[in-house]
Amino acid sequence: MRRAFTRWLSGDPPAIAGAWLDQSGVCLVVMDWSDASPRLAQVIYEPGGQFAVRVNDEAGFNSAEVTNALRCAYEKLGSGSYALALGISSADIFIKTIEIPTGLDDQQIAQLSVVEAVSNLPVPPEEVCSDFLRRSLDTQSNHEQVDLAFCKRDVIDTLRLLAEDADIALAVVDRDIQAIHDAALWCLSAQHGLANVQYPLGLLLLGEDARLVIGRGALDLTSYELHSDPGQHSEEALRAILEALKLYCRRAGLTDGPHGYLKQLLVSGHGAAAAAEIFDRERVAERVDEIDLRLLAGMAGNGVPLNGLMVATGMALRRSA
Repeated sequence: MRRAFTRWLSGDPPAIAGAWLDQSGVCLVVMDWSDASPRLAQVIYEPGGQFAVRVNDEAGFNSAEVTNALRCAYEKLGSGSYALALGISSADIFIKTIEIPTGLDDQQIAQLSVVEAVSNLPVPPEEVCSDFLRRSLDTQSNHEQVDLAFCKRDVIDTLRLLAEDADIALAVVDRDIQAIHDAALWCLSAQHGLANVQYPLGLLLLGEDARLVIGRGALDLTSYELHSDPGQHSEEALRAILEALKLYCRRAGLTDGPHGYLKQLLVSGHGAAAAAEIFDRERVAERVDEIDLRLLAGMAGNGVPLNGLMVATGMALRRSA
C-alpha cells in the first residue's frame, strides 16, 4: 500500500525510515539515495520486551514497551526528519485483484475498493482503510485490472497512535512479506548484479523463525513458517526443509516441472550456502542464488533477527508514500 496511508502534514515529505516491530525489539533502516542505486545508510536495532507481533491482539499488546523501544531506536537515528514506513503481519492486510471497466478515475476506484473491503470484512465502511494500484493499461481491452489492499481501520489507528507517542509520524503501512520480497530483490541486485527476476519466485529465510515466501507475481505473495533448528546445518536438516519447501510450493498451486517448482529461489540466513547447493542439485528451481543482507548491513546488522532486517530494509526502499 503506497498511497492512502500518508501522513504528510506540510511541505516536502521527510525521509523514510523503514521499520519492523516484533516481540524481540524494533529495527529501523534508512537508505542512502545519493548514488544511482540505493545503499544501506543506517541500521538501528533496539531490543524490547515481550510484546505481541499482531498489532490488533489487545490481550498481548503492550504499547508502552513498543513505544519505548521505537522512541529509543528513533533517537539513535540522530538529526533529521523521518517518517515511518512500517511492515506488519500480512494476516492483517487483505489483497485482492479485481477487473473494472476502462476509464474509471482514481476517486471511483477508491470508492470501489471500499465496497470490496466491506464485502470481505465484517465492518462498516467508516471502519475500513483501503488502497489500490492500477496495472498497466491494455489499450486493446475494455477492462483493466486493479490490485486492492484493505484492512480494518483500528489496525492503522493503533499503529498511528503508537508512532505519535514515540514522536515519529507514520507514513506507510504495508505487508511484511511485500517488504521481504522488495528487500530480497534489492539485495540480489546489489550482490549479484541481477536486476530481473522470474516468477514463480521463492524467498527462503533460514535460522530462527525460518520463513518461506512464495511469489507468483510481484504482489501475489504467500508466506509459510518453517519449523527448523537454527543451529543445525546438516544435510539431513536441510533436506527436511527441502521437503517442506516442495510441500508449500504444491500448496501454493505450483506444479513440479523439469526444472523444479520455481523459476528462481533466493536463500538467505544461517546455512544458506549449503542449502542453496542442495536445492540447486535437487532441481527445486531453475536458478538458486544465495543472498546475504547481513553482509551489506555489516556490524549494524548484528543482533537483528533476519526477518526483521529484511522487513525494515524493504520498507526503507519506499522513497515516499
